[in-house]
Amino acid sequence: MRFDVEVDFATVTVEVLHYTPGADMIQTGMGMGDCIEPEDEELEVEILSHNGGADLLDQEIDAVYDKVLDIMRQPEDYDA
Repeated sequence: MRFDVEVDFATVTVEVLHYTPGADMIQTGMGMGDCIEPEDEELEVEILSHNGGADLLDQEIDAVYDKVLDIMRQPEDYDA
């Protein structure tokens, strides 16, 4: 999935290479060990281009990831 992301500093073109929403713990029985461990949310993104010119700073990359996560969690709220 490839799209443009608007953040405070620039428009960034990203490609989502991998996204897993994660999962809550599932209790499978009555004992303390009778459960399936929770899974973390995973996101792998490639930043293809941005209109800032210079390399992105760490906080800018974090802002891009946060925006992409918002889109992946609620895709119906994103205007493509």
